[in-house]
Amino acid sequence: MPNYLFAETLLSFFTTPERAATIAGDFAEDAQRRGSFWYWRQVIQTAVSLCFRQIGTAPIQLALLFVAGNIVIDFFPLIKIDGVRKTIADWNAHTLDPANFTLTHLLMTRVVGAITVGLGLAALSRGREVLACGAVALTRPLLFLLTWSWFADHGFPLTWMVLSLNSLSPILLIAAAVWVRRSNLRTHRVQISGGSLA
Repeated sequence: MPNYLFAETLLSFFTTPERAATIAGDFAEDAQRRGSFWYWRQVIQTAVSLCFRQIGTAPIQLALLFVAGNIVIDFFPLIKIDGVRKTIADWNAHTLDPANFTLTHLLMTRVVGAITVGLGLAALSRGREVLACGAVALTRPLLFLLTWSWFADHGFPLTWMVLSLNSLSPILLIAAAVWVRRSNLRTHRVQISGGSLA
């Protein structure tokens, strides 16, 4: 028997929870005679179809969010915060060299930037949280490969940390979108039932 709850959760990222439960339940009934492979193929095809339907309902909004998200996440590391610099300098008073500071600053701004952009995109695209953040997350590795040669030509140290930061950004973007989507669904359920969030 396929994992019905996981399929329902996956589908709920792209449609209402009630509709996701109905779709996953219908597929689960047929999966007993057609098998698990058929079940998961149907769930994934339906999720992709729902995703494209969401794109079709608000293409301009999603395109603007996509462009804005990529611009903000790329320029976030350029922010130089004096308080952050001083804290790092005080903490590393005896071991700090410029290359490590640059990577430490990059680490902090990449993590904070990815979470901030993820939360912002998700908040601005209610009902399409995972789609908006997922589109930006999918472009992160591609943009990194395109800029790799520029960084190498300008003497930027391409270390394991830089590589891990660029693989961390998509994960944080998706995590922020999932968190906001689940929070929105929880609020939706509470409003329907007439209860409180407590």
